Amino acid sequence: MQKIQYFFYAISILLLSGCNLSIDNAGGGTVTSSDNNLHCGTTCRFNYNTTQTVTLSATSEPGYIFDRWSGACTGSEECTLTIGQTSGHKNVKVHFVPARSLSLGGWHSCALENGDVTCWGADNRDIAEGQTLVPDDLNNPIAISAGLLHSCALGDNGVTCWGRNLEGQINIPTNLSNPTAISAGDFHTCALDDNGLSCWGVENFDWGQADVPATLQNPSQVSAGWERTCVIDDNGVQCWGRSNVENATPTNLVNPRSVVEGVYNTCAIDDAGVQCWGDDYLGQSTVPPGLVNPRSVTLGMYFGCALDDNGITCWGSNAYGQTTVPENLSNPTTIKAGLYHMCAWDDNGVICWGNNNSAQSTVPTELITTEAN
Repeated sequence: MQKIQYFFYAISILLLSGCNLSIDNAGGGTVTSSDNNLHCGTTCRFNYNTTQTVTLSATSEPGYIFDRWSGACTGSEECTLTIGQTSGHKNVKVHFVPARSLSLGGWHSCALENGDVTCWGADNRDIAEGQTLVPDDLNNPIAISAGLLHSCALGDNGVTCWGRNLEGQINIPTNLSNPTAISAGDFHTCALDDNGLSCWGVENFDWGQADVPATLQNPSQVSAGWERTCVIDDNGVQCWGRSNVENATPTNLVNPRSVVEGVYNTCAIDDAGVQCWGDDYLGQSTVPPGLVNPRSVTLGMYFGCALDDNGITCWGSNAYGQTTVPENLSNPTTIKAGLYHMCAWDDNGVICWGNNNSAQSTVPTELITTEAN
């Protein structure tokens, strides 16, 4: 009798409490529901006591485009679902991607704008390994990543890589399932897909950076560097590869939302701002005070840069002028560091500075607006 009473009690609680519809949004736009109960630019949820059909709409912010849904909704079409009482809790993830982005390698640079990928530099025959020769068959690329001597893109055909392959860094695994993110390191490459994280390469430079830990839980971001790899998962920032006391991940990170792996150091953005750790030989891990609402951080060889409300701030080595930020930047929205050079995207297009010994800082004219020419 007690079991029967407990059963009906549990059912009554379920019916009274209803079910939650939650939205996970990493940024780049907002999600609203047809019943106006949900409107969020980050994570939000609403409890439905009665069963009803709800349609979710995604609206991108300037500089971003809507990519797809995942979770209780999939694909890039309209998201309509039934929620309430006995439906069970449902979670929907929305994915926005930058309409334009930059990625810099050792001696080359790549830009993505409205589905077109352009790469330049690496014109020195000693380091030219095809990393700037963008394949003609890229289909609707939404992300790019430049490694030391190779490049990768993510599009409708999945992951495509080109350039150096002596370490197997462009030998893409055949079992990737719906990849959502790509990161090209110096001698290895990593991708996030439906199965989690996959990494490949490093045959001749193996420090364990491609050995994905089995303990990762729902990784949502990946950054492949020189000798290490870092992700953000349900437990925060996780890194592996060559390790020592200096590059041990800090235990005081609070709600990290971005991580970037450099050559000898790592940086993350959390509730406290930009935090860096690892080698600090030339001050590349000493973040200048005074950053206001930092949105992104990037690392090169012995230097770093961040984008915040005041623009771009760089620190560390300035051997090639890479930390001397041009004064004529106008509303920069994207930054990226190469080995010894920097690029930014602002109102006038792409501008690069620092090392230019392989034309990696000589921006193609099609990426510069008429006003800036």
